[in-house]
Amino acid sequence: MAQVVNLVGEDAEQNPNIIDDLLKTLDGFDRGTINTLSQMDLSPLSAIPGETTRLWTETSTTTPCLFPSSDCWTAKPPSTTQLILSTLDFLADPNRQENPQNIEFNVFHRGEAASPDLERRLAITQLLEPDRANPVHFIGFKIRELPDEFLKCPLALSEHVEPYEKSGHQLILTPKYTLSDFHIDSTDGLSVPLGDCKKVWICFPPTANNLDLIAREEGRKAKIRRIGKKLEGGVIFETTSEHAVYLPVGCIHAVFTTTGGFLNAMDFTTPDSVGTYALLFNAKIDRKNSSFGDSCFNYFGNSVELCLDEGLDSQNAEVAVKAWVEATERVLDYAEDDRKLVTEWKENCMVFWNHFLEKYQTQKLACPCGKSKKGEFVEHFREKHLWAPSREKSPRRSKSKTPGASKRSGSGSSKASGSGSSKASKAKKPKAGKKGPPKPEAEANAPAAEAQGAEVQEEDGPVEVAAPAQVAVREGLRSERKRGREEVEEVEEEPAAPQAATRVSKRMKRPVVKS
Repeated sequence: MAQVVNLVGEDAEQNPNIIDDLLKTLDGFDRGTINTLSQMDLSPLSAIPGETTRLWTETSTTTPCLFPSSDCWTAKPPSTTQLILSTLDFLADPNRQENPQNIEFNVFHRGEAASPDLERRLAITQLLEPDRANPVHFIGFKIRELPDEFLKCPLALSEHVEPYEKSGHQLILTPKYTLSDFHIDSTDGLSVPLGDCKKVWICFPPTANNLDLIAREEGRKAKIRRIGKKLEGGVIFETTSEHAVYLPVGCIHAVFTTTGGFLNAMDFTTPDSVGTYALLFNAKIDRKNSSFGDSCFNYFGNSVELCLDEGLDSQNAEVAVKAWVEATERVLDYAEDDRKLVTEWKENCMVFWNHFLEKYQTQKLACPCGKSKKGEFVEHFREKHLWAPSREKSPRRSKSKTPGASKRSGSGSSKASGSGSSKASKAKKPKAGKKGPPKPEAEANAPAAEAQGAEVQEEDGPVEVAAPAQVAVREGLRSERKRGREEVEEVEEEPAAPQAATRVSKRMKRPVVKS
């Protein structure tokens, strides 16, 4: 994993007092919280020490990255006036907005789920008159004036991760004094502030120490004050409308809104994140918040499939096998759940695993668990690391509907919101016609869920691997998927034996959730 070079941001050499200056912008927030921040292990994003970089690259795809927001917009975004008017229209009639991705609209008051009786327009009035003691903010809404195709992942992001299946586009409205306490998003994401919006971000890598600390605090308030000084490898930075910020899955982060406004967020999947999910599962980060757990397993499956699609010519396939094996105990435990969405997840997983195990020369692999005999990898993997075939149905095209969990509702929340609660008041949005899960703009990726106070990210299509062999493999798989979709909607059930390599799996789309 390459060391990150942030493309925007103040240079620490030009201003050695960056951290102190950023903490001064938090004037008006809880003094105890600011005092804790001043004692935490933090480095400016523009001058990360080597040891801090190592903590990030050993546990995640990379450190957080900043990019020029101008590299992310395909069209001029709406003005603040347009955003406010459209938001008022949305609040007057939430059902008028199309929401094909089933993003949930959540309202928070003082960092917790708001009462249904709360006047939601207060979030807009607080853009003019901030209320230090009673900030109200929104997570997870969409307006027609800001379609998904307006925001894409910057090309420079591909130097660090390859974004696929962009989804989960949503707006977040946060007045000044909104604080999103420490949380983790369920997928990788890109967030871009709009207008005058400014935020200060505090981020930590998913090391064993950090994950253990955050797991113990799930569901509690004041996480910054409780565990902030015990976390390792932190970075601090500010974003304005000139910035787009990439946060890798597993990133433990808190967000302070210093100038109120809107933030546009997007989620995506990347094969590079597969190992981080294993760390999250083994740290039991997903267990106390079922929505966050479901979202993590969904994106984990998508990430594994992307890796396996590359075949044994790519190192990613072996990385995916290793991650799956390391997470086997939690994976098999999750597979015991008899909910429909888990059954559909298992069916999709069996399709891509059967395809991988039967199409490639996988018998030559040695299982990372160290217990497979030479030449018996396939039999060993099926027996020890997958659920019993007798409980599996014939692979069929998944038609599950995306659960309505918002990416920002767990230990984290929307990407730049500021909530610390996973139970927000929800306003269900209408479903225009019966639409299935949205197809990605350029079918290829979509990681992303957060868990408590979230933000999102995106990109606009897979960047093809340059190697001819890999291109050929991927094109072949795509044509197989296409043929599968054009064939029968459902395949008749066959005996529950390992299925042949016909690819009819469809990656399931679920909103990003925060833990």
